[in-house]
Amino acid sequence: MLLEALKSDLERLYEIDVPLLLDDFLITDREVIGRIAAAPPADTQEALYLIEDGEHTGMALYIDEAVVRRLAADDPRDALHEGNLADFCVALEGVSHFTYVAWRASHDRSVTQLELEMQAEVDKFATSTMLLGRQCAGRIRPDLARRLFGNVSFLPGLDTQSRARYERANEYAGRFCEGLTRRHMRAPGSAAMTRELRRFYRLNQRQKIKHIEAAL
Repeated sequence: MLLEALKSDLERLYEIDVPLLLDDFLITDREVIGRIAAAPPADTQEALYLIEDGEHTGMALYIDEAVVRRLAADDPRDALHEGNLADFCVALEGVSHFTYVAWRASHDRSVTQLELEMQAEVDKFATSTMLLGRQCAGRIRPDLARRLFGNVSFLPGLDTQSRARYERANEYAGRFCEGLTRRHMRAPGSAAMTRELRRFYRLNQRQKIKHIEAAL
């Protein structure tokens, strides 16, 4: 239920409709995902798989069972805090990937890996802002962007190209979300902030980067 709720939060935030049940594509068992695709590395807790059978492309979303179980016991919708933030970010990243790819495909629009990762990082910030705003009477931590994007670590087994992509996604998303914080901190979750997030969501990779660099 939590993952479907996170997907619904993204749909409401961005005014999009993805008429797919995420649970129909969710796999939490590493052995099961290994039967239909390459099993994720042991230290990977989330991955979106695009599976082609010649004519069609299907999706499978892997989120580690332990992450799902811990979030069910400590639901971030009730209280998002340091104890469940890491698991929340893992789950939200997977939900973001699934939702973004499905929405773009429904509009016959392609998506790059960098764009996918960049949007997921922004989604973590936007969704955390919404949750904390509801839980803290409209107040959010002014250091939230730095908390999410500063002092990050990457999986040690990443190849050079993948690591560079994750680093760029983190850098660009961090700059964008720091800007959002400066522009909208007095009214987090305001109509103006929501409009900016919705415009950004609809941009492609080149346009997203241009928007971020122009806002400096």
